[in-house]
Amino acid sequence: MERSTVYRAISAPAALVAGVVALGLSGWQWGRGGMGGERFMVEWLVVLVVMSVLNVELLRRSAAGRGEPFVSAGMKVALRAIAPPMIGGFVLSVVAVWRGDGGVEAAGMWILFYGLGLLAAASFAPRSMKWLGRAFFGAGLVCCVGLPRVGGAGHAAAVGSMAVTFGMFHVVYAAAVFVASRASRADKAGGA
Repeated sequence: MERSTVYRAISAPAALVAGVVALGLSGWQWGRGGMGGERFMVEWLVVLVVMSVLNVELLRRSAAGRGEPFVSAGMKVALRAIAPPMIGGFVLSVVAVWRGDGGVEAAGMWILFYGLGLLAAASFAPRSMKWLGRAFFGAGLVCCVGLPRVGGAGHAAAVGSMAVTFGMFHVVYAAAVFVASRASRADKAGGA
């Protein structure tokens, strides 16, 4: 019964790869210095698309390995829960960049709304994903309220925020899930 009510929308391997890729893109953007908000957004959207495709494939393989349908009731509920915050964050960030923001406001919105999306799925998500959602939500609030918005400081703030959240938070999430699943397997093996 418990298994049917818990849905993991982010696979640990995809989170690890996404975190490493986010750190790589952040380092590359940091090294290039200031850039326009459009370029900042496009580069991150490319990463989003690639990582989303990878995550979907890993979730599909995981479902197949368990003998479950890929598009399960849990997936449908998860998508209905996370879609509004994700769409809202995307639309508002496009508007911010269109109005001339250098990427700082967009980065803050992505972080905040991603956290809201994860929290929207909290009632049927594993504890690790709830903590990830809380971390993104808190960091998103800090970013939306407290980051500098001008010149080189704005670029550095946007890139640094993306590195810490989409980079490090995902790496830590993946490590926590790997450790927890290893401990769970060891407990099952010891109890069998």
